[in-house]
Amino acid sequence: MDITESSFGSSAKLYTLENDQGVRLSVTNFGARIVRLQVPINGVYRDLVLGFDSMAEYLEKDHFMGATIGRVAGRIAAGRFNIDGKKYQTPLNENGNTLHGGPDSFETKLWQSQKNITDELIAVTFTYNSPAQENEFPGNVTVEVTYSLDNANGLGVDYNAHSDVATLFNPTNHVYFNLDGDPSKSVGNHSLQIDAHQFAPLDQHHLTTGLQQTVNDSTFDFRKPKK
Repeated sequence: MDITESSFGSSAKLYTLENDQGVRLSVTNFGARIVRLQVPINGVYRDLVLGFDSMAEYLEKDHFMGATIGRVAGRIAAGRFNIDGKKYQTPLNENGNTLHGGPDSFETKLWQSQKNITDELIAVTFTYNSPAQENEFPGNVTVEVTYSLDNANGLGVDYNAHSDVATLFNPTNHVYFNLDGDPSKSVGNHSLQIDAHQFAPLDQHHLTTGLQQTVNDSTFDFRKPKK
């Protein structure tokens, strides 16, 4: 197992993790994002995720793709929230709401990086120090995202964060998968399983309603594999 490092444009770096099975995971410190996930199939490499070839392309075409999203993934209605009786207002960047932490959030930052190689797995940890009042969120928050690959072809994405005051924190990764390795092909024939008994319904503005609804008799029931 090994990790190689190369330029990804400007001061961004690309790290490619390769296990003993030949599976390659490429991640970059620009937005702590997944760029490629390549697997050898019948002697030919297939890329299972969507991505671009440089930092400049992400800035030009889609800066969310594959990135770590934060401080809050999804939408904050009207950018308003209350913590311990104090009201906060975050910048509005989509239809009167705060989307994915507001403008120029985690996905546009250059993160610090650290490589780790053991007999069991290889990993890269990205770290970002989000200062208090960045996009008006309270608290100095240190965020770590670790991408790992083992010899059983297990891909890990682990988050760790610490804030010096009460704050909101709800990150995600914005990767897009297509197991055909061809973005022109639909994922409609993929089989999906999600071990979830509830889902969060949205209103007409794509905002969560605060309810938790059972997946029973709904299109969101993926407890058994289905297309």
